[in-house]
Amino acid sequence: YPKHNDAALILVRFESGSLGLVQVTWGLVDTMPFKASAKLELIGDKGVIEIDTVDHSVKMNSEKGFINLIGWDRVNAFNGQLSHFLDCVQDNKPTKIGLKQGLDSLKIALAAQECVRTGKSKVF
Repeated sequence: YPKHNDAALILVRFESGSLGLVQVTWGLVDTMPFKASAKLELIGDKGVIEIDTVDHSVKMNSEKGFINLIGWDRVNAFNGQLSHFLDCVQDNKPTKIGLKQGLDSLKIALAAQECVRTGKSKVF
């Protein structure tokens, strides 16, 4: 078990039988001559949605064809999230993404670390 983790490849099997693959790394140097990939790909039996934070795009490919859904301004990318959060705090209302979703994400990350330590898969 390494002292510092700079890369992970996590395979998650959901109760439905679907699989999720999470690949992350921080092991890139600042002098790389190209931008590293920063994508979220959702792959289903009817198509693919790709969110790319390098070229600032959301693309969908399905049985109906390819669609370039949106692009965004990287400088202002998180303004909507911050505004939503501040509105929720000010108006004492729940956020769109709640504590349970954050806790579930943390459980997956901690389970992955436990799998590395023990060499065994984790079911929860």
